[in-house]
Amino acid sequence: MKDNIFYYQKELEYLYEKREYFIKNYPKLTPFLAYDSKDPDIERIIENLAILSSKIHQELDENIPHIAESLINIVSPNYTNPLPSLCMQEFKFEQNSKENNLIIPKGTL
Repeated sequence: MKDNIFYYQKELEYLYEKREYFIKNYPKLTPFLAYDSKDPDIERIIENLAILSSKIHQELDENIPHIAESLINIVSPNYTNPLPSLCMQEFKFEQNSKENNLIIPKGTL
């Protein structure tokens, strides 16, 4: 929970904001959902929902690079395939030579 506290506080803040919005739209439920409500079960439900959603949010944030890579592999697998190092070389051959081949000794490039 120690590394999850940022996500937990963020989710709890979001749920409290939505609770205020819900109370404004449904005033009949104000006695059950207001901050001064005498029902502690509502607070526990909100806190537990914040814990569960914060764990999901944290898991998504940690795994989004893997998810993105998997989607790229599905859509276009050659974008993530390894590519060997490449080097462009230009050779000029003599036009009047009968043989147009060139031997390059190993390690000379």
